[in-house]
Amino acid sequence: VEGTTLGTLTNADGMYALTNVPTGSQTLEASMLGMRSMTQTVTVGAGATVTADFALEIDPLNLEGLVVTGTARPIEKLESSVAITTVNLDKIIEKAPLNSADMLEVVPGFYVEASGGEAGNNVWARGIPQDGSFRFLALHEDGLPVYESPELAFTNVDLLYRLDLSVKTMEAVRGGTAAIFASNAPGGLVNVISKTGGEELAGAIRLTGGDYKLFRTDFNVGGPIFGEDWRFNIGGFYRSDNGVRDPQFPANRGGQIKANLTRLFDNGYIRVNAKYLDERNIFYLPVPLRNTSEDTLDVKIEALPGFDANYGTMTSLDAASVKIPTPDDEVRDLNLKEGMHPTIRSFGGELFFTFGDGWSIKNTFRSMQSDVQFNAIFSLSNPVPANLFGQDLADRLGGASFRYSYTNSTTPFDPADANGNGLVAETGWWSVTKPLTNFANDLRFSKDWANNFLTFGGYYSTYSANEFWHFASILNEVRDAPRRLDVEILDAAGNTITATQNGFTNYANFYRNARNTANVWAAYAYDEWRVSDRFRVDVGGRVEYAEFKGNVEVLEEGIDLGDATTFADDNMTWGSSQFRPYNHDFSDWALSAGLNFELISGLNLYGRGTRGFRMPDFEEWAGGNVDSAGASAEIYQGEAGLKWASNRLGIFGAFFFSDFDRIQFSDEVVVGGNLVTVNRFAGSRTYGIEAEVVWLPTTGLRLDAIATAQNPEYRNYSFSEGGEEKSFDGNRVRRLPRYLGSLKLAYTFQVRGAPALWSDVWYIDERFTDDANTPGAKLPSYIKLNAGGRWDIAPQVGIWVQVFNITNAIGLTEGNPRVGQVVGAPAENIMARPILGRHLRAALEYRF
Repeated sequence: VEGTTLGTLTNADGMYALTNVPTGSQTLEASMLGMRSMTQTVTVGAGATVTADFALEIDPLNLEGLVVTGTARPIEKLESSVAITTVNLDKIIEKAPLNSADMLEVVPGFYVEASGGEAGNNVWARGIPQDGSFRFLALHEDGLPVYESPELAFTNVDLLYRLDLSVKTMEAVRGGTAAIFASNAPGGLVNVISKTGGEELAGAIRLTGGDYKLFRTDFNVGGPIFGEDWRFNIGGFYRSDNGVRDPQFPANRGGQIKANLTRLFDNGYIRVNAKYLDERNIFYLPVPLRNTSEDTLDVKIEALPGFDANYGTMTSLDAASVKIPTPDDEVRDLNLKEGMHPTIRSFGGELFFTFGDGWSIKNTFRSMQSDVQFNAIFSLSNPVPANLFGQDLADRLGGASFRYSYTNSTTPFDPADANGNGLVAETGWWSVTKPLTNFANDLRFSKDWANNFLTFGGYYSTYSANEFWHFASILNEVRDAPRRLDVEILDAAGNTITATQNGFTNYANFYRNARNTANVWAAYAYDEWRVSDRFRVDVGGRVEYAEFKGNVEVLEEGIDLGDATTFADDNMTWGSSQFRPYNHDFSDWALSAGLNFELISGLNLYGRGTRGFRMPDFEEWAGGNVDSAGASAEIYQGEAGLKWASNRLGIFGAFFFSDFDRIQFSDEVVVGGNLVTVNRFAGSRTYGIEAEVVWLPTTGLRLDAIATAQNPEYRNYSFSEGGEEKSFDGNRVRRLPRYLGSLKLAYTFQVRGAPALWSDVWYIDERFTDDANTPGAKLPSYIKLNAGGRWDIAPQVGIWVQVFNITNAIGLTEGNPRVGQVVGAPAENIMARPILGRHLRAALEYRF
């Protein structure tokens, strides 16, 4: 009932009942996700019963569905002045994302690299440059950040979130009001909304298997409890698999459980929620590949002999369990089977109440604690011929020759033709421990007048990240799940001078130990003015203050543990037990204004301009640069577009631009055999077009299209290096494509019990791995093809089968971030990260 908090849900047959409706003329609104909403005015007499029937029509793009993200109140997508995509659970199941970042592929304007496995993936919004991760994109769960900073090294926010059957819908805003309703989110705001239980008990159990030893079980159940005024929902999952790229041990295992309890009142509700997550996941890094082009300025990528580009990984059982001596007279026991291992405990709550005269209040809070471990094999330098590597090592260490053996074997062998490629690769055995805490609270008040809706509120967040980094280097053969190698350096008489040890070339070449805390205070206001029934204007602003404090351990370099038989303990880097404090604070502001005009029924035009910001995070100082003042990044954005909803066609299309100053690139690069962090700054400007179309040409047939065209370019990017002046003004921003999109065709047979089938094709344009746009350091464009089907074998039982990357395309998502990111170094043998090879998943679901 419009203007009240009265509402209900229909049963499976579409029947509903509303009681205690005030007498007089009332407007009823019926809505359903995926259908066009409908209103009907009825007159209610005292003690009388009124019947009102609705026949809803399909809304292909759900433009008339209500959204709550990036807005002060629930509003139809069609009438909003932001670019927003909504995805319900059915579409999430149909997409079958490998991880939460993979789900964001369906959002136009987003470029996603989801090839890292369950977590550690990257999302770019509308061409805004970044090193990777979610730097300018906030990921929220039920209206609050999963973690306050969406990008910390080894803690991309997707590491802390998992999708399961407890999800109701996902809403993704690009640009616009994201800068008003979230901290440090100028690129966008993704909000995943959980189920909260309906009027009737309902649930589902889903079993999923895959051809990579995947076993996963999901469940969700919700409904009334303790009477009709109480609702509950509980869901979660458990899974185990070897990963599409099999390291010869279980790559992913663990699960989560989450629950909420709601108490309903006549004028609002109170809700509490809790979640526990404990998972171990493999992290996929760039793998060895070969550029077979005869022209060094061209790129033609193929698999290396002995290494499967679709299924191989440099993570292996051989290197899984290691012992590393350290300068503090300890031996660290590390295990790759721990992988990326977040353990998360969170508790939160929410209340919402309406009062007289159009006033309402909403408060949301969450407390989160997480223990994070991150253990993985990282790519360092490109693969090289084993004999060339050995001789170069002998020359540097004063030897005459060398010989190889496999670790744990004393039998020498000739590596020249090993594995069909004769190559070796030095990789990083990196271990990070990073406990996290976060408490956040959002309080807002709203006032609804006849033609105006005002919201104002305050936000507070306190969060911490304590981190301990220990990086070592090992030598591997080049093959799937490789073995470690040892190389001995010999004198002219054939005697051993020195050697690697247990495959390690350096036991500690990078170290970090820091304790970091931050506090954020923000105030915001947002006003929507309904100028007329067809014209809306809104404006919002946010002011924010943040303080960052911490202590960073001073490094001690060039440490030698004194073992004369190996050089692995030479030139080590470790902590000095001395700490330097830092204390910095920042303030900034965001402003956004938009409009929406209904041109004709079902066709709305919108426009928006925004000034957003992103403050620094702990990475600015945790590396030791504690005296750096740092600075916020300011982003100016504009967009204009249309939204069209009809019974068989839904269209969203927009032109956008962004202007960005002071982009900070923090690259970990190999210099002289050691890993160092290099910071650079630049500006950028991007113009682009994004579109989302759903067309229902005939009964049962559905066509979905997503497309983005953009031209992200550097500006004000000049610097001096080695006495040489370099300028990259006008170059394309590294790792970003100009064109990307997908086309999906789905058909549901109009026969009871018949299956539904679909197939989608994805195109990603070429990208440069370096700022200089070196032709030989380019990642080629690629096409990915998927297909799937669903069959409801009974009213409550469904089967899903899906095949991914059917053609086994070697689609590269990134090059080697440790090599040539400023000026690329074209090579025959490279490291790059491809998408996962062809794999299959099947699921059986029971609904009740």
